Amino acid sequence: MKKLALVMLLAIIVVISFGTLVNAQVYGPVFRVEYNTDRVGGDISGFSATLDECMSNCASTKGCRAFTWVEVYQQPPEKNNDSPLCWLKNSVPGKRKNSGMISGVRQ
Repeated sequence: MKKLALVMLLAIIVVISFGTLVNAQVYGPVFRVEYNTDRVGGDISGFSATLDECMSNCASTKGCRAFTWVEVYQQPPEKNNDSPLCWLKNSVPGKRKNSGMISGVRQ
């Protein structure tokens, strides 16, 4: 009897979980993330930010189609190298390999 009750409980959990998964939706923009990738050009703005902040800023900025996030000391010497920088893009420039950089393209 206990086995039957356990099986029934598991079946209910599976049905509820399946219903939740079927109704799941993606909210907001989704980005294809590209590690060790730089996308040069199309800059809207550049500012200090974490990767999460960079992605969130692109998601909430009108016209932002991509971003490149740059680790500390990966910028040219004349730029702020004391903190990671985020570059929002109004286009999807060509990509090139570059360690210490993560780009994202809005899907």
